[in-house]
Amino acid sequence: MICNFIYHISGLFALSRMKDEALEWLENAMDKGFMNYHFLNKFDSLFENIRSKPRFKNLMMRVKHEWKDFEV
Repeated sequence: MICNFIYHISGLFALSRMKDEALEWLENAMDKGFMNYHFLNKFDSLFENIRSKPRFKNLMMRVKHEWKDFEV
């Protein structure tokens, strides 16, 4: 899926300390359907340097809501 590819690009930007770009690509991945809330919020070490940013926290609130409401 394209959202996984976009998510990986976001991780590369985060790893490169390009925080604004990482958040932009992460939001784009979420817009395309990426919503692995628990992994993003706690476990993915690539995003460790942006977890404290308000924009990241807002994205996590959004993806948590979408994750909870997801139906197969």
